[in-house]
Amino acid sequence: MDRLNLGRILLIDDDAGVLNAMKTRLEAAGYQCLVAHSGDEGLVQGSLGDLDLVITDLQMPGLGGLGVIRMIRSLSDVPVIVVTGYARQFREEAERCSGVTVLAKPFESEALLELVETELALRPTS
Repeated sequence: MDRLNLGRILLIDDDAGVLNAMKTRLEAAGYQCLVAHSGDEGLVQGSLGDLDLVITDLQMPGLGGLGVIRMIRSLSDVPVIVVTGYARQFREEAERCSGVTVLAKPFESEALLELVETELALRPTS
């Protein structure tokens, strides 16, 4: 498989450091990444084309991760990974949404990469 065509991932996080670290790691592994610094920006980015996966933070100013998940679910069954420092507080609520997996911050880049690979492998192909 072409290393530059492993999947298209939308990354949403208001923390520029976390966002850049995820983008760098995932692009080095061969994924194409779109980035957004807010939930609202993420929904606009997500409407630009087909996505294979969305990775979003939960706690963000404006539209938070749960709002992003609800909007995505109204349009698509794309898998979603929620990265959050509030995993205990929000895990139940996030996991009630179908196709959502929670990854607690801080996380190792290898844990993120493994979870991305797992989620994309589970996605039905057309």
